[in-house]
Amino acid sequence: MQLKLGGKIVKEKNFEQLFKIIDYLLDNNLDKCLEFYKNLVLQGDSKIEDYIVLGKLCRKKGDYKRSIKLFETVLADARLKGWLRGYVKRELLRSYYSYGDYEKVIDISNDIKRKDEDIYKILADAYSNTLNFKRAVSAYKKLEKISGRSFKREVAYSYFTVSNKYDETSKEYIRLIKKGLKYYERSRRGNMALIKHYYKRGEKKHTISLIDEFVEKELMKSDNDLIELEKIYYEFGDIEDYASKILYRYRLNEKNIFFVLYLINFYNKMNKSEKALTLLKQTAEEYGVKRLIARKYLEFEPNIITKEILDDNNYKCLKCDNLFNEYSDICPICNHIETMRPY
Repeated sequence: MQLKLGGKIVKEKNFEQLFKIIDYLLDNNLDKCLEFYKNLVLQGDSKIEDYIVLGKLCRKKGDYKRSIKLFETVLADARLKGWLRGYVKRELLRSYYSYGDYEKVIDISNDIKRKDEDIYKILADAYSNTLNFKRAVSAYKKLEKISGRSFKREVAYSYFTVSNKYDETSKEYIRLIKKGLKYYERSRRGNMALIKHYYKRGEKKHTISLIDEFVEKELMKSDNDLIELEKIYYEFGDIEDYASKILYRYRLNEKNIFFVLYLINFYNKMNKSEKALTLLKQTAEEYGVKRLIARKYLEFEPNIITKEILDDNNYKCLKCDNLFNEYSDICPICNHIETMRPY
């Protein structure tokens, strides 16, 4: 049986295949969809577009090497012309980016004439990851013009990333950190780097001042930030003075989970476990139970049942909603910057 679609004759078999694919996609069954296209290719009953879809599905499932191989196979086909050829090049670039071969991303991008927002974003990230911050900044600024959106965080992180090439006490290192902070002044990473620079140079007054500012502005995003800063503060000042500053900030904002976690650790060290437990319970009752609070509570009152039902995740990315057990400045799934919060 043959059917007409848009004036063209389409075989019933092709319709059957199309509806199968639609069903898999509507059911969000990528595994079945992937299996279907693999069989098409293996049976030799496939067209160029089948290879392209299979390449995209492999990338979606994290099989980046196979995705790259499929797109390179399609590009080697002499029949591939015009718009479709450009499309496959962009897909190959995306697969190399997902695979983490940033040099190859840059190389392929030079052969792509029409670059859209997505390509400029990938290219800017690739430059940043290969420590070519001048081109990264240029690409992000180009992206801002095209999209009308701000990429100040990304520009800042380009400077922070390239600063890793230099010693933390060097003038070039701090120049790049400060330049990045001009774009994103509330960056956790940038401000932590600034503090460590002056600490390693032995500049007591400046270090203490920057730590005080970090706490006052509530720039911490990881449960370890205040503990790490305490160690630096201890080298130059009184640890109880540091704790009193955090206690003062906590009273201004009792919802800040990082102030709570720090004070609990501090009270424990000062043999004031009852005070720590009271603070834990008060926080849980008034502001809800985050995983970090629940775990801390289990240190005081171990409970086998609670341990069993408590998952390993402590942080959630505000952009992609994925969960993680540890904080990361850049989300490993969606690559957004400093978007993780306690879960």
